[in-house]
Amino acid sequence: MDEVRPQFAQHLERDLDAVIAGLTQPWNSGVVEGHANRIKLLKRQMFGRAGFELLRKRVLLADRASRLRNEWARARKEESFVDGFGSPLGWSRHDQCR
Repeated sequence: MDEVRPQFAQHLERDLDAVIAGLTQPWNSGVVEGHANRIKLLKRQMFGRAGFELLRKRVLLADRASRLRNEWARARKEESFVDGFGSPLGWSRHDQCR
């Protein structure tokens, strides 16, 4: 463990500009990393299946489903759009089952 600390410090000093930028800049690559992580998860789930075209469709459909879930969550938060039961006005759980 003692020999790891000096190496770590040396690497930090070598990349000091990048470390400072990472800690002081208002932006980061979190969104991109999240998309890459999601695609890797889908790729692992698809291992050994049909091929690239099916993987491509799953990635695109998963992205669309994610956007729809986010829109639904935003709509539920808007008080003017939501009735007392947490559903968009004019919808009920019974309507969704049809």
